[in-house]
Amino acid sequence: MQANQLEEIDLVVVNLYPFEQVTQQGADYAKAIENIDIGGPSMIRATAKNHKFTTIITDPADYEQLYAELSNDNQTSFTFRQAMAVKAFARTAKYDAAIYNWFN
Repeated sequence: MQANQLEEIDLVVVNLYPFEQVTQQGADYAKAIENIDIGGPSMIRATAKNHKFTTIITDPADYEQLYAELSNDNQTSFTFRQAMAVKAFARTAKYDAAIYNWFN
């Protein structure tokens, strides 16, 4: 990163494919499968795991609070990052459960 003059990533925002909504609307098999997000949950988990240094946002309802946090020296507090990590793990657990229940 230093050799290429790249800055560290300290904020990741992920909105998962709308699997729950699509299947609740009665999507056929192909459309449901297409709406299973693969990379999003991985990025969410990796960022949440590293919440000591990075902020993960998985809910647009948190944008306003994120903005308030960033208004203070362009940084987020550890307390905020930890709360967002907890929320992120809950989101991926719910997402995976929805996929499991649909298949089951």
